[in-house]
Amino acid sequence: MRIKEKDGTLIDVYAVYWINGKTYFYGLIKDYGLSAFDVDEVKVVDSAMSGEFIFFEDGVFFKPLIAEGLLDDLIEGDLESYRRFIEILKEKEKEKEKEKEKEKEKEKIDPDFY
Repeated sequence: MRIKEKDGTLIDVYAVYWINGKTYFYGLIKDYGLSAFDVDEVKVVDSAMSGEFIFFEDGVFFKPLIAEGLLDDLIEGDLESYRRFIEILKEKEKEKEKEKEKEKEKEKIDPDFY
């Protein structure tokens, strides 16, 4: 999922949550961590949430945020947690690439078939 701030900055979203009937996003800020964005203050430019997400408390979160216990530290701008989260994102991207390669291999026709 991706949102756009009023100044045009694009932000990748890793959580959607609700407080008192209002919708908020947690988006990744480079070299910091997660920052909260009010749905009324941004524009959703890509509404698809790809990857593993889970419902937790009052929202839907990218699973590694919860499983690795990174959420609070990323909100507080902890640099070590930010680095770990970037590692996780890179690992997930590699996994997606491997899956794409597997799919391509499946699509190939065996030349000895005919």
